[in-house]
Amino acid sequence: ACGTPPAGTPTTGAFQVASLGDSYAAGQGAPDEPRACWKPFTTPAWQDKRCNRSLNSPTAQAVAGLEQKGHSVRLASFACSGATIEEGMIGPHQGPEPQPGDLPLDPQVEQLASFASSNPVDAVTISIGGNDIGFQNIVVGCMLGDCTKFEWLVELKLEQLGARLDTLAANLAAITSIPSDRILL
Repeated sequence: ACGTPPAGTPTTGAFQVASLGDSYAAGQGAPDEPRACWKPFTTPAWQDKRCNRSLNSPTAQAVAGLEQKGHSVRLASFACSGATIEEGMIGPHQGPEPQPGDLPLDPQVEQLASFASSNPVDAVTISIGGNDIGFQNIVVGCMLGDCTKFEWLVELKLEQLGARLDTLAANLAAITSIPSDRILL
């Protein structure tokens, strides 16, 4: 948090950060350039439209802050809005805005493994789980005036989340070039 690389981090070259996850990690809701109210038929600008990935994502903002303080940091983001552990992290995912004929996106863990095979990765940030527990249902319930409407479903999904996170951890452990203490969930 203070810009000091973890022990064992090379002192030459840029500190390489990779970001994985769902809409929180992608920066959904904070597009690069928001749709202007006077341009009703325009769409927001995204770093990656298919995944609604933004330069204003939390990890991108942290990297920009470190760069402003003189640190050399690079970001490779594979985060994609709508991702779950099973669809997006360890399985293929369409993303929220696929175009006709688009093939599913490779799982983010596979994208990270491919990237890490030719790039040293010093840290990985992951934000995942909201879609796994039905965040959308919670929002709908609250919009309908009853935030507890889907409480039973959220409780069920929370019970299942631990096993899903274990599966994700096992998949990440297969990327032997990234030590587990460099993965921040």
